[in-house]
Amino acid sequence: PHHRAALFAGAALPASAATLSVGSLPSGFYGSTTVVLPEATLVSGGDNFYFGGASNVPGSFCATSGYSCQADLTLTFASAVANLSFNVSGADAGDNVLLSIFNGASLLGQLTFTFDTAVDLSSYGAITGLFFDDSSSGAGVAYSNFSFDTVQVAPVPVPAAMRLLAAAFGGLAVARRRKA
Repeated sequence: PHHRAALFAGAALPASAATLSVGSLPSGFYGSTTVVLPEATLVSGGDNFYFGGASNVPGSFCATSGYSCQADLTLTFASAVANLSFNVSGADAGDNVLLSIFNGASLLGQLTFTFDTAVDLSSYGAITGLFFDDSSSGAGVAYSNFSFDTVQVAPVPVPAAMRLLAAAFGGLAVARRRKA
């Protein structure tokens, strides 16, 4: 019997809607600098997290330094997401956060927040991580209502030219052995 080996590459499949499931965490200080959720991992650049009502917004959270929401935050998604949006709340005079948006190691762009706002990152395409650089001198900000589409990758056959190229290299190796 003749068997063919299939070569595959990744291609995006239709996405499915999701949210960041911080509502499942108990309200108050978390007691850790790392929080692992099904959709993402959160890492505080400070000493803790506060969940469930930071800045008096139900369902919000922030990375804390002491008792204020002034710590840097790294959010790494379990898989690439698209159409990402979220809210920034609780901004006071002196609050300043620089958001860096990543796909893998590639920096897609940066935004600065100095006031409460709804953030729409849908124009950035596939996103794998966010870094919130908080240089606030006020009480800091909180984040809530993360919603996004998960991007799934499926195998797709590579054109026959790749198999032909592999066969050619194999033929060269056999010819070289006969010559030696």
